[in-house]
Amino acid sequence: MTTQSDADVSSPALANRRAITRRHIEHVRARSTDMHPDGARSVPASEYLDPELGAAERRLLRSVPLVAAHSSQLPAPRSYRTEILLDVPVILIRQDDGSVKAFLNSCSHRSAQLLDGEGEVTRRISCPYHAWTYSVSGELLSVTQPAKFGDLDKSCHSLVELPCAERHGLVFVLLDPKGSMDIDEFLGDFAPQLALAGLDTFALREARQLPHDVNWKLALCGYLESYHVKVVHGRTLASSFIGNISTHDGYGPDGRHFVTTWSMNEVETMAEADDDEATLDGLAYAPYNTVLYVWPNTVITAPDFIGIRHLVRLFPGEQPHQQLTDFRILVPKEMTDEERAMVAAFDEITVVALEEEDYGQVRGIQRAMSSGLRESLLIGANEPSVTEMHRNLAKAMGRPAPDGPA
Repeated sequence: MTTQSDADVSSPALANRRAITRRHIEHVRARSTDMHPDGARSVPASEYLDPELGAAERRLLRSVPLVAAHSSQLPAPRSYRTEILLDVPVILIRQDDGSVKAFLNSCSHRSAQLLDGEGEVTRRISCPYHAWTYSVSGELLSVTQPAKFGDLDKSCHSLVELPCAERHGLVFVLLDPKGSMDIDEFLGDFAPQLALAGLDTFALREARQLPHDVNWKLALCGYLESYHVKVVHGRTLASSFIGNISTHDGYGPDGRHFVTTWSMNEVETMAEADDDEATLDGLAYAPYNTVLYVWPNTVITAPDFIGIRHLVRLFPGEQPHQQLTDFRILVPKEMTDEERAMVAAFDEITVVALEEEDYGQVRGIQRAMSSGLRESLLIGANEPSVTEMHRNLAKAMGRPAPDGPA
């Protein structure tokens, strides 16, 4: 396991692919994988059951940048879309200069919802309750029957604006109107890894929401390790992956963002070759699946072998045993008919893998945790991203690391 705090941010995609492939080849030859330096760990069941901890995690998520949407969902100036982020109703509007602003989806008069879904603001935003109107940049423009409100200063009644930034195909929002957000500091040296995913060349194909009675961290764990792939995904993904051979790299402040990659079968053949340099020179695509963890609650799968990206956001519910997964499927903006057919077939497989196979397991884990008969959950040394996810969340809340020796 390595932390790439000093990574060369100018490294091209090919150099990155060669370096990670070399690590996979070495792991296959040694029948090893990236391991956590502290070995196997034990996490108490209270991490998934404690209501006070659950409330603290929700407060944390309201105090840090969250991925609010994919850039393609705001395709042109004056396009808008609405989102619910941790029960906060948000409007995202692309401005005339191409930037994106975020507002609380609430009229300054009686807090009525202003917009729903997505569309275009042709002239102004009009409240459907009492017809107060606003500009796309949030200023109050007109008040119905203004005499009834006395000497109202419109400049004091603009929409509540939330800090917002757009980077590498993602729109980030901070759910604190009084807070400040330095998105470049937040991402740090993780930004080039996001750039390698090429998200700004993709567009939304489908969005799905998956509410479950499971803790959001239990759901998140499944995206961060390849130990389960050969067993859980027997009907879908198992035939393409070696299983339990992966890399872990931490980026950004405290290494809280991750990149983990999972070996595909092609690496077995590469490991048998005598000339590694020739093998690496001949790479047509990365022989591994890339999973990017954007701290604290977003996962992006970015396989190089097919043109598809999954943007997955996991939100803790009001109770510690509740979560909502927002699952968005992204495809290249430009595709041939053959590529569309391939993506559609792969899309069907991955939806089954997530909704039926992964979450089918997580529901059983939650039931066992909730029974009161399990005191802890064991995390192997071969699952470093899972341990680090728990530690980074705890550190951000000023808590000690929750894990102990297995």
